[in-house]
Amino acid sequence: MAFCPQCGTSVTAGSRYCATCGTAVVDDGSPTVRASRPSAESIAVGERRLLDTLRQLTLGEYEILGELGRGGMAVVFLAHDIGLDRRVAIKVMAPALALMDPEIQDRFKREARTAAALSHPNIIPVYGVREGRDLVYFIMKYVAGRSLESVIKEAGPLPIPMVQTVLAQAGSALGHAHRHGVVHRDVKPGNIMLDEDGWVVVTDFGIAKVAEQQALTLTGGVVGTPAYMSPEQCAGQDITGAADQYALGIVAYEMIAGRTPFVGGSMVKLMYDHCHEAPPPIVRLRPECPPAVADAVMRMLEKEPAKRFPGIEHAVAAVGSVSDSQSGIVRTQLVTLAKQSPAGELIVRFQTPRSPVPRSGGRAAPDDARTDATPLPDVRAPGRRRLRLLLGAMGVILLSATGWMLLDRGTSQPGVAQATPADSEPATVAPAEVTALAISPLAAVLEVGEALEFTVTASGADGAILPDAPITWEIGDSTIASIESHGRVTALAPGATGVAAHAGFASSSVVLTVREPSPKAPSTATEAPRATSVRLDPASGSVTAGAALQLSATVTDQRGRPMPDRSVRWSSTDPNVATVSADGRARGVAEGRTTIVAESDGVTARAAIVVTAVPVATVEIAPNRETLAVGSSLQLVAGVRDASGVALEGRTVVWESSDRSVATVSASGLVRAQGPGTATITGASGGASAVAHVTVSAPAPVAPPVDTRAEVERLLEQFRLAIESSDIERLRQAYPGMTAAEEGSWQTFFANASDLSATFRILAIDTRPQAASATVEATYVFRSDRQQRQTVTLTASFERGPDGWRLTAIH
Repeated sequence: MAFCPQCGTSVTAGSRYCATCGTAVVDDGSPTVRASRPSAESIAVGERRLLDTLRQLTLGEYEILGELGRGGMAVVFLAHDIGLDRRVAIKVMAPALALMDPEIQDRFKREARTAAALSHPNIIPVYGVREGRDLVYFIMKYVAGRSLESVIKEAGPLPIPMVQTVLAQAGSALGHAHRHGVVHRDVKPGNIMLDEDGWVVVTDFGIAKVAEQQALTLTGGVVGTPAYMSPEQCAGQDITGAADQYALGIVAYEMIAGRTPFVGGSMVKLMYDHCHEAPPPIVRLRPECPPAVADAVMRMLEKEPAKRFPGIEHAVAAVGSVSDSQSGIVRTQLVTLAKQSPAGELIVRFQTPRSPVPRSGGRAAPDDARTDATPLPDVRAPGRRRLRLLLGAMGVILLSATGWMLLDRGTSQPGVAQATPADSEPATVAPAEVTALAISPLAAVLEVGEALEFTVTASGADGAILPDAPITWEIGDSTIASIESHGRVTALAPGATGVAAHAGFASSSVVLTVREPSPKAPSTATEAPRATSVRLDPASGSVTAGAALQLSATVTDQRGRPMPDRSVRWSSTDPNVATVSADGRARGVAEGRTTIVAESDGVTARAAIVVTAVPVATVEIAPNRETLAVGSSLQLVAGVRDASGVALEGRTVVWESSDRSVATVSASGLVRAQGPGTATITGASGGASAVAHVTVSAPAPVAPPVDTRAEVERLLEQFRLAIESSDIERLRQAYPGMTAAEEGSWQTFFANASDLSATFRILAIDTRPQAASATVEATYVFRSDRQQRQTVTLTASFERGPDGWRLTAIH
């Protein structure tokens, strides 16, 4: 028994790669294979040596905090970028690999160059690549979350909307790579990350092939992970984006069924299954899987690349997408799963300082610009949370140590003011549907004695506004300002503190800065009146994504007289839906609802804004004309565009056939030919539509009956005589379905055997109109180094074609 030098897994005799980590091995007694499993002590010593070397190389630039994970090629460490004050991940190539292949360092550095050349929100960014003291490593963005692999292992089959969401984002990343000539070649759940903002990130382009350059692979082998490798990868053929589509199909199958389609025990068995065996139907393992989703995934797993979808975007479109009402729920589920990362304890221990800018929601910003408005757990006092005081938005505000205080929900703390509604019992648990809070304004500067009323908008998992959600307000330092139950603060003394709002498990916080009153020049004139109301026109409105709506604010005094000289500050409760400029111009960003807030002298007014989707202008269907045979199928793909020709992603297309007796069409655009004739297939979306013309040809005339059993016996006799002839060309003619691997095996056998004779005894024949199979007991007598006799049982498969019966496979 031999073991992999990298991970210690037992290596099957004759294997060239470790089935667990993919490390190249040759079980021939060479130094690349260990005769015994590495001891825990030797592994620990090697890990400490690697960590010490990395810390010396990055001294003064990065603080290495701990190990995040390891694979067949590299170890990934969590680090703190001292200069930019952010968390990063450092990927270090395992030093032992450099001894196994001289090109391995080029391949590792090429991973960094390949990933760095791809700019896409679902592809992990690379910041730099370094080399020194026998170590090659590169620095990349740290993704706070966990791999899809760990999620599937823990949760099993995933909800169909979650499967569609993961495939859409991963497919978008791979499609971007394919358009830039890059094929990933190792798509698997372990290389798909879920970050803590509910987004999917594709990692590890380390064995990607760039079309303009020669691929760097391990000498004489294939690269990839056996359970997810396409048939063309297993056969060592040229690789295109269709290989990534096949691998993503395996990932989709695993997310739906909870297991991969092929679960052979050895690498050789897995590769054979990819090339020859049909995957079990998904509906057998997951009966409730929608037929359109199952059909799309099974097409992604076609053995021949030409039979798969034209591109990975077409495959993702066929799988389908979630509705707008579901997308918020799915993203919340992904956030929950991602925050259960095993690396969480390490992150809490080595928390990198955050940026002082409050988060405004939406897609996660880069690590060096991120902040979290939700307080992090205090590891020194479980059950408590720290009110995270944010540093000023216009400059650095030095806060005294007394400004940082622990707040315990429901328990009074010294120096902490808590406010609850005066006419009701303090709320202990807010409604569970509250998932997000947005405070306005995002920051405030008051003079001692001034007052300001903060407002908060609560929303649920689907983005809907919850106006009746009970809100609890808290302030960090009650000596600087006081706060009332409805969010009104009064400045008491100079300084800076934090103001936080809570509802259920959702929290949000902002900065309040109090300064000394400005000196006032002596004046006999009476003090200017303060604003008492703000009116918005319109009070509500609708705007298309990308378009703008002008709002106007009228500020009045206590007598209702307009105050045109008063300034108005504008803000949006959800900038991901709509933004607002300093002059009140609201611009739609994405479909949804938000509130535009206008504030003057502490008085606010709100306008409800609905952002609608961009109208559909055209629908294009490909192919738009096709001829099919009865019983065959065709996948139609619809492209939806706006008036400017820009593709509109995620739009629903409704399919319809003009004649279902000729052809039917599924909700995903899969056409099935039913009978001879012509049918028009219509695809409609948002009032626009397009058509495809399908002609179904009549079935071919039925050939005269043939004695199938006699034909099978005749073909088996030709095969037996070809074996006895030891002529590979004659064997190829008798067995047209012979694979390249089988042909190589027969050539080796003929070269080492003499005086060869073969005897076939047919045990059983199973015949059908277009296919047949036979069970044969084959006895071979030959001389190699000695006279030998071998008896095996074979299963021969036959197919009926236009020219008659032919032998297609021998098992």
